[in-house]
Amino acid sequence: RDLLDQYFQAVGRADTGALQKIFLPESSMYGFLGEQVLAGSVEPFYSYLTERPSMVEQKIDCTYVVKSIQVDGRIAAASTLMDNFFGSMSVENLFHLVKLDGCWHIACHTFTSL
Repeated sequence: RDLLDQYFQAVGRADTGALQKIFLPESSMYGFLGEQVLAGSVEPFYSYLTERPSMVEQKIDCTYVVKSIQVDGRIAAASTLMDNFFGSMSVENLFHLVKLDGCWHIACHTFTSL
């Protein structure tokens, strides 16, 4: 749960430095932002966040709820729903997480805008 909170706070601030600590360097991302398809590297997501003022700077009230978390030893899967992403859409997120050296990281992020 702490990792998910860190992720959503970093996304709200467009803090790519914090996100780079959350995602594994080898992480992958797949999904749809409207009609835009992101597949493979997390880098296009970082660019998307930094191309505009952050949601915090724009005073957008973006919220999220954790729908599920399943932990099995050092791996986990989580599902969340983000509402009012950049003031215009809801986003369904699926995360695959791994625990390395005592810290949780995102290994894969799959998502779609609703």
